[in-house]
Amino acid sequence: MASFPEPQVGLVISYAYLWSDEAEQGQVEGRKDRPCAIVVATEIPGPGQRKQVAVVPITHAPSHDPRVAIEIPRRLNNTTPLPQQTQAGVNSEITQAQNAIIAATGIAPKRFRAPYGFGGVTGRVDPKIQAAANQHGLTVVYWDVDTQDTQKNGQGLNGRTIPASVLAAKALARRATNARPVNILMHVLPATAKGLPVFVAALKKAGFTFVDPPP
Repeated sequence: MASFPEPQVGLVISYAYLWSDEAEQGQVEGRKDRPCAIVVATEIPGPGQRKQVAVVPITHAPSHDPRVAIEIPRRLNNTTPLPQQTQAGVNSEITQAQNAIIAATGIAPKRFRAPYGFGGVTGRVDPKIQAAANQHGLTVVYWDVDTQDTQKNGQGLNGRTIPASVLAAKALARRATNARPVNILMHVLPATAKGLPVFVAALKKAGFTFVDPPP
């Protein structure tokens, strides 16, 4: 069972935040999980030591009304998307990551994906990211199919996400003009690991085979 930290003010969580325009359209849950900061955490009387929290979304998009938004100071914001950084900043980020991985494992990575997928899609990569990757001999890879396994507090691979991902992979394979592997995004989550055998079987049944990536 996954272990979650105690909710407290200042904690940043992943949450399907519902924007006001989405609520006005009749939606009851946000379209995707995004970073949110807990700003209120109140104990709920009764058994279980439960807490009720209020959160605010963290986004790179400017607010339509600056009176209801607070800018995170740059010195506190260490998640600036790579495409928004200078070439020197991108070079530094990727070099630091390479050095840390080599120091921990003794192995130099051969592939790279920008955090959160910022910077393009497979075959169309931000020039700054590509230039920095070239310095380290890295192949930049993005996903073609997102399994959505992190949605709804880490729902993993289940009866909804597996069929949807298989259909998306089949549609992509039909549209592809050249034969290349389909890259499927998954995360290290208990529910994803549990559903992986079923997902693999479903992909094989749909006609897919599995290949080792090139060195």
